[in-house]
Amino acid sequence: MRHFVRYFIILVLFIPVITACTQDENQAIKKHTDKISIYTTLYPIEDFTRKIGGEYVEVTNLLSDGMDPHTYEPTSKTIVDIAESDLFMYSGAGLEAYAEKISKAVESEEVLIVEAAKGVDTVHHGHGKEVTVSKPVHENEEEDSHHNHQHGDKDPHVWLDPLRSIDIAETIKESLISLKPEHKKFFQQNFQELKANLEALDSKFHDVIHHADRKQFVVSHAAYGYWEEAYGIKQIGISGMNQNSELSQKELTNIINEVKEKQIDYLLFENTSVSNIAQLIKDEVGATVLPIHNLSVRTREEIQNQDDYFSLMRKNLESLSTALND
Repeated sequence: MRHFVRYFIILVLFIPVITACTQDENQAIKKHTDKISIYTTLYPIEDFTRKIGGEYVEVTNLLSDGMDPHTYEPTSKTIVDIAESDLFMYSGAGLEAYAEKISKAVESEEVLIVEAAKGVDTVHHGHGKEVTVSKPVHENEEEDSHHNHQHGDKDPHVWLDPLRSIDIAETIKESLISLKPEHKKFFQQNFQELKANLEALDSKFHDVIHHADRKQFVVSHAAYGYWEEAYGIKQIGISGMNQNSELSQKELTNIINEVKEKQIDYLLFENTSVSNIAQLIKDEVGATVLPIHNLSVRTREEIQNQDDYFSLMRKNLESLSTALND
């Protein structure tokens, strides 16, 4: 009996110590993970958030490894995880149909929902076959409408314009400041560095395109309308802004004829594009295929290589420079 009493007293004496240690450990863990928990959709949003937030953010991007932003659907677990985070940030302009579903599901929770490209001027005229391919607009109007219905008359790829990306980055910066105002100076300094780099990238695009021999290029996915507006070049899109759309035989023939007529020697194709279409046009016109990237999602190889927004855009500029010069 005395042994039992002794053990009971020891246990009672140690309970406060154990509890205090546990509380200290929990506080230490919380302090260690005291970051803004953020979920993003498209890669440029993720990259800009990491560059501005630095050590004070923990960013999870929903799409990776070449996933298709047009067809992505979040799981129930993903939605629960986002509801427990501090910030859900998407681009907007109609590309992420799933973002609205997520926003409605978590709007009653304590999570800040931000449309990063809200207020950014968008290209509202259609890009792709109905604009860049020489063909009459009559019997194919309904078909073209189907090809571009997903984005309406907006081109959602706003981040491909470095100057518009500055506006996106500023929205990200302000969102982070609202959640962690004590780190305002840190976020502002990182934003200014990012802004300077985006301005320098814009200057490089202007310089390369200004000195180019031609001002037209053929691209698999008509996602580059912002380059048309910003730099005065013209894309000939093999598919519309929705890269999953299928071409009719007549549309394909029109594109091949236009490429031959303009003596275009290069085709710019995205990694996610349907390769048999590229091969068909390549064989028909004898053109060389070059890589191009709309940056919405990185591939596994790009993640392993630690490619970021700027390295991918520089690669785009290299391909564009080759395609625009004889």
